[in-house]
Amino acid sequence: MSIHCLSAVWLKLEDLSPTDTLLMLALADFTNDETGSCFPSMALLARRTRLDMRTVQRRLRSLEARE
Repeated sequence: MSIHCLSAVWLKLEDLSPTDTLLMLALADFTNDETGSCFPSMALLARRTRLDMRTVQRRLRSLEARE
């Protein structure tokens, strides 16, 4: 778990929807502090967030497009 990523989600990404916030917190929980890598499976993200796998896929595409 990366405390830096968790803090960024809470502090810097305040304009996210509740669903996107939950998904970003789940991703931050899987982020390696030393390498910054984060590779959870879609199924694991769906299980952790209690979202449908298709919802996870759509929300991740939407978050990637925010860059």
